[in-house]
Amino acid sequence: MAQGFLVPTGSVEMEQIGAEYFDNLVMRSFFQDLERDKDDFSIVACRMHDIVQSFAQFLSKNQCFVIEFDDNKVLELNTKARHMTLMGKEEQFHPVIFNLKNLRTLQVLQNSITRLPSAIGRLFHLRWLNLSGLNFVVLPDTICKLYNLLALKLHGCRRLRRLPRGLGKLINLRYLNIEETESLSVLPQGIGRLSNLRTLSKFCIGENGEGCNVGELKNLNHLRGHLEISGLEKVRDVNEVMEANLKNKEHLRSLDLAFSFGGQELITNVLEALQPHPNLEALLVYDYGGSILPSWMSLLTKMKDLKLLRCVNCKELPPLGKLPSLEKLLIGHLNNVKCVGVEFLGIDPVTDQNSVTESIVLFPKLKELTFRYMVEWENWDTTTITSAATRRTMPCLRSLSLYDCPKLKAIPEGLKQRPLEELIITRCPILEQQ
Repeated sequence: MAQGFLVPTGSVEMEQIGAEYFDNLVMRSFFQDLERDKDDFSIVACRMHDIVQSFAQFLSKNQCFVIEFDDNKVLELNTKARHMTLMGKEEQFHPVIFNLKNLRTLQVLQNSITRLPSAIGRLFHLRWLNLSGLNFVVLPDTICKLYNLLALKLHGCRRLRRLPRGLGKLINLRYLNIEETESLSVLPQGIGRLSNLRTLSKFCIGENGEGCNVGELKNLNHLRGHLEISGLEKVRDVNEVMEANLKNKEHLRSLDLAFSFGGQELITNVLEALQPHPNLEALLVYDYGGSILPSWMSLLTKMKDLKLLRCVNCKELPPLGKLPSLEKLLIGHLNNVKCVGVEFLGIDPVTDQNSVTESIVLFPKLKELTFRYMVEWENWDTTTITSAATRRTMPCLRSLSLYDCPKLKAIPEGLKQRPLEELIITRCPILEQQ
């Protein structure tokens, strides 16, 4: 992409064309020893055969450089250099770097660097900039002059506190990785202008005029993969949440919604307005202070992984049993839940009785079920459904884990009969005595 080799045609995007090229090179053994993500099976790393690597290095010797600076060495580089990796323990950039006007990609592996010089703005042909793991606190405003930039990687920049105010000028940006940037708690206003973004690892909401509001997600409809939205307790107007229009972001596959408690009524409406597209496959709700979980959870028919953590004011679990794709479910720190009944299975004990018996499988694909820190939970009651319905409940369950449920009296008989591969009961004194 940085070389301009991926030309979009019609509705086919550059990323898709690049993936096809990559797959073709894999078939021809140009890339080998593929390492895949354990969750979505995507390729995260690979190798070249030594001979292929040597040949590639020979062909690109005047364009690609890996430089480890040495105080006793005069740095002389070809001005036509297009790809650069900087290594070493120096605390600052060598000034000659900023004279390489043809650079397309720059990767910096000098962890001791604490300041990014403003001269970075002179590299206006840059398409790909990787500053991951560096120790600087702020990015210079001149980085917003890199109008051709497609990818900006800041993964693991743990001291980074703010991004430039003019970041919205980088209208060609497609990839912004700000994972593991704990000190970055707000994004600048105008980030909503980055309508070409495909990857945005987290979206931090500001308040009192500082930073962006959740409504700036409105035009980021090409986002794909994973997105974390944090600071949702700062929202003061539910209409802003409606503007964010998560329901139309059909390419998102994983979504984290992080609150820090807040007023119950407003927060409840905020979470209800954050309804994602039905294509969502993974959802985490964290530190939610409302008493009711959103109605749209039961509509996420493609969801495979659901985590509900620290929703301390919720007294009931949502009806999830009819979700056809759910494979992993983690529920933790729901301190006000005292009873888990058949409503959790997604049925009404009176009106749904016959239909459940005849056809409906409850939690049809659930493989892993975990409850943690449910300090008030006493009863897990499924006695009001028939034995036939019990046999149709969690037929694929292989792992059941219960941690810190001190008042829980018993596990439903139907689950005890499942051929579990893993059963973990820890700090549940009543269960441990049975």
